[in-house]
Amino acid sequence: MPANSQKCEPKAPPSIQFDIEDHVFSVDDAATHLRISKSYLYELVAAKKLTLTKIGKRSIVKGAELARFVKSL
Repeated sequence: MPANSQKCEPKAPPSIQFDIEDHVFSVDDAATHLRISKSYLYELVAAKKLTLTKIGKRSIVKGAELARFVKSL
């Protein structure tokens, strides 16, 4: 090995920044993110602990709403 060569060490992969508040989630994805069942997510909605937003016929959960819910736990 040449005298002035540097040791090659693997670099850590770049961290992925994910700002949850800037995203929207389907009901399935929101339940998966919270690690609960879809039916339990609907129970939380019925108990007014979590709010769904409608886009046409589709229900979504705003990332800000998920963040608010998690902080309330």
